[in-house]
Amino acid sequence: MELVRDNENRTLMDPPDFTAESTEIVALRQHVFTMVKKRGQDKSMANYYRLVQLLVKEMTLACTNFKPMYKRKKLIKLAKTAQEDVSELCCKQLQGVSQLFAPMLEKFNESIDEWNLRAEKACDKWGNYNAASYWAFLRHHGRHKRPTKGPEDWNKTLVEYATEDLEPLIDAIHDEGCSSLEADLIQALHEKMDNLERELRLNLDQTHAKYNEFFASMQLLNKVMESHVQGVMSKLQDDIL
Repeated sequence: MELVRDNENRTLMDPPDFTAESTEIVALRQHVFTMVKKRGQDKSMANYYRLVQLLVKEMTLACTNFKPMYKRKKLIKLAKTAQEDVSELCCKQLQGVSQLFAPMLEKFNESIDEWNLRAEKACDKWGNYNAASYWAFLRHHGRHKRPTKGPEDWNKTLVEYATEDLEPLIDAIHDEGCSSLEADLIQALHEKMDNLERELRLNLDQTHAKYNEFFASMQLLNKVMESHVQGVMSKLQDDIL
């Protein structure tokens, strides 16, 4: 389309000659190969395939000549309302992320004094080391090995007082909380898209064959949104770890 726009004498019926590079098919192939080579990219590849399918179907519909749709204004309103609803729905569902961390924050409030007491006792013990050992630990940022003892990591020791109590809660957030949130968000999105599809079917002349492609595109979009949600939750799980 960029090449057609540059010269009014060119039309879609008489397109310009393309080089292999100018079609960007070479770049597309390279991009796909790169995705395939990366480990664990099977979901990304499937999602990319759906996006290409969706694009092709949208192009097909855009190039199809048929009579103006009935109830055009109502259809546009339905689509805009659904778009706003989806954004609001996502924000509302993702507020549940803060609720996932509520038990961990409660544990902080309950246990911080106990952790500090245990940390103070450890610091008192380390303060009794001879001067050479003590300053050696400080020079090495809390990590050092005394001649007659095994290696010590003061930082790890202090943090472990908290992680002993927090780790089960963090595991629960990672394993159960994120999975539950992902399932709830995907279900809510599917319900919203299903409702939109029902409304559209009621207001479209479904005898037109091209509308079948349109509704097939909606199902592809459903899968694309699901894949995006899974990607967001996977990143959240990685961040928690």
